[in-house]
Amino acid sequence: HGAAFEDTNFEGADLTEAALGEAKFIRCNFSRAKMPNLDLRTAAFDNANFSGAEIGGCNFQGSKLIGCKFVRAGMQGTNLDRADLSQADLSHAQLMGARLTSANLTAANLSGADMTRCSASEAHFTGADIQGANLRESDFSGARLIAASIRRAVAWETMQLRGANVTGLLGAPKGLREYAKQQ
Repeated sequence: HGAAFEDTNFEGADLTEAALGEAKFIRCNFSRAKMPNLDLRTAAFDNANFSGAEIGGCNFQGSKLIGCKFVRAGMQGTNLDRADLSQADLSHAQLMGARLTSANLTAANLSGADMTRCSASEAHFTGADIQGANLRESDFSGARLIAASIRRAVAWETMQLRGANVTGLLGAPKGLREYAKQQ
């Protein structure tokens, strides 16, 4: 088993070559840290703060990231497939090309996030805040957007919604529900 870190401050640290696998991080601060392309599949994060961090290309596949903060984080190309991001704050995060297939984003905040070409098929966005997010060419096929808020979303008409559940979608732009049914 890996090391455990509680309330540890990694703010602004360069963790580019760090071996963090199998470690557990509780309430740790990674804000503005540089940690690109790390394999973090076996690491666990509980209420960690990644705000402003550069974590593009990291592999968080299947990780538990409940309640973590990723405000304005650089997450381009990050693998978050099957990750539990429930109640996470990803507001204004740069998620271009990120993978969120089958991820749990229940009650997550994605307001203002750039989700251009993001793969979020089969993901759970129940009660999520996706207001003002850029959804250009993103794939939400089979996603659950039940009671999610999508007001002022940008480029929604370019996204894939085949088989998505948009029941109770809040603030849906005119034509979105019909668009989802046509796919």
